[in-house]
Amino acid sequence: MGVRPPTPPRANRIRWWALGAGITLIAAFFALGKTDAGIDVLVRDSNESSAGESMFWLASELLLLPAGLLVAWAFSAQSAAGLTRLHAWLLGLSSRARLRLVFLAAAIFAIASRAAHAVVLADFPVTDDETTSRFGGQVLALGKVMVQRPVPREAFPGVFFFSNGPEWTSFEFLGVQLAWAFSELTHTGPWIFALAAAVPVPFLAALIARRLGVAWGVLAVVLFVASPMMLSLSFTTHAHILSRAAIAASLYAYVRAEAKGTQGAWALFGLALGTAFMCRVYETTTLFAPLVLGTLWTAWRTGRLRTVLLGLIAGAAIPLAILALHAWAVTGVPWQLPRHGPSTIHYSGPASTKLWDPSRLWLRFGANSGYNFFLLCVWFLGPVGVGLAGIGAWTDAFTRRLALGVVMLLLVAMFHEHPGVHTFGPTHSIDTAMSLTVLAVHGAERVTRMVQARRIPVHGALSTLVPGIALSLFMFTGWNAYALRQQARIHETLYGSVATLHHAVVLAPGYTAAWLSIPPFKYRGTQVYHWRPTRPDYSDDVLILIDAVNVESSLRASYPDREFYRMRTLPQAPWVEVVPIRRPPT
Repeated sequence: MGVRPPTPPRANRIRWWALGAGITLIAAFFALGKTDAGIDVLVRDSNESSAGESMFWLASELLLLPAGLLVAWAFSAQSAAGLTRLHAWLLGLSSRARLRLVFLAAAIFAIASRAAHAVVLADFPVTDDETTSRFGGQVLALGKVMVQRPVPREAFPGVFFFSNGPEWTSFEFLGVQLAWAFSELTHTGPWIFALAAAVPVPFLAALIARRLGVAWGVLAVVLFVASPMMLSLSFTTHAHILSRAAIAASLYAYVRAEAKGTQGAWALFGLALGTAFMCRVYETTTLFAPLVLGTLWTAWRTGRLRTVLLGLIAGAAIPLAILALHAWAVTGVPWQLPRHGPSTIHYSGPASTKLWDPSRLWLRFGANSGYNFFLLCVWFLGPVGVGLAGIGAWTDAFTRRLALGVVMLLLVAMFHEHPGVHTFGPTHSIDTAMSLTVLAVHGAERVTRMVQARRIPVHGALSTLVPGIALSLFMFTGWNAYALRQQARIHETLYGSVATLHHAVVLAPGYTAAWLSIPPFKYRGTQVYHWRPTRPDYSDDVLILIDAVNVESSLRASYPDREFYRMRTLPQAPWVEVVPIRRPPT
């Protein structure tokens, strides 16, 4: 091997200037916190971004992205050499060693996700539907599909529930309820979600490696980990984590079935797709409709329709039958999911909004579909990632169908009444993450081939782009995680006020009223608006119930052996106090 010639002094000076410029841009980003708008992630409305959030998103693209690229370019010579060695090392590994490496990466990601849930979120939810899903899992863990609705009703939190006469349960999709049921039966807490968060790692790596090669499979994992919406979602216990895992498995199963062509392979694809359907019905349907219909059309033209169709039906039959049986047991109609039943409870009362309203379609297209696409451009991988996905969409029939599924899912937002929360990305469109990652990697591969055709050193370009984009995105996620940590302090304070009580009933104001009455919490805000529901068997050591009018006497009759307390908020720290309620004279 020859000795590498030294870098010219002028080139070294330019790289030092680039590093200084990058650090200056990062400092400018954080300095924006001193402006009137700031870069605080504040919750002003459950579905709308605050001025600080908008500034944060804009600054991340105009300051953090250039900063990341400048810093990466300053060290691009070292990065290029490292990438070259890494590529050679990966190619030299046996298939078994690569498999072990992928599963090690997945295990690390699962542990990191569980740690983030504990450290960033303090093991509290980000939105109310997480606690409602857990209630549904607790019901299933009892061997039931519904439980008796407690009285007095106004004392018990019940948002996102389905009520059928005297009984009720969670209205969330069955897949996430089953995950929580497993958690309850095994006493493993949110670990099932941390494991599901890591499932896309091996499937993405295998899918892309099969189609484009090992190095591109590694890039797919890097993009997955770097994406703010995929990383931030992994901190939570949302149903989207489960659907994301099942979608990743479905995409890999599809590519494998296309290669094998056997009925068994297509059955595995149907099974994975049916599992995703159990977690997010409408998103999975629209996302995969172009892929499935296009595949059936191709199979019919090539004489393979029977094999493909029977395999799909056989695989999807099991999860779909479970979903139908559960719906039948809860709503009385196999095809009517509790989420859209006649007695579904949204926020403060039964849902009555029309999904089809022509007079509102243009509004929904802008406020929902357009807004969610805008959020994808920010949260997925920034404008660069979305641009690469657009380029990758034209690779072949598979990618074109994936891209069409993404477009269809965005258009489904026109049937929502609101654009969805955006604490960890565009909630209504976050299930596009796997498809967009596959498309972005294909786009990067196409761009690389074009660069190679012009004899530009590929490793030199990648050594700036990949670390630079990843660095900017990790800073984005880190700042958002800081905001989530501040929101978690609201929950720590309110629930911490009852931590020393035992076998008690606490009559409290509504959760929103409580945190809105505390100045620093009102400034920050949270997407959690209700106390978590009591366990369905009322075995909580401390029951936190709504202090509604004339509920105390009724609750004392129901819980005669518990001590009663009343919670009230204070204008100064510690912000909350809990005082005993004297038992009325008999």
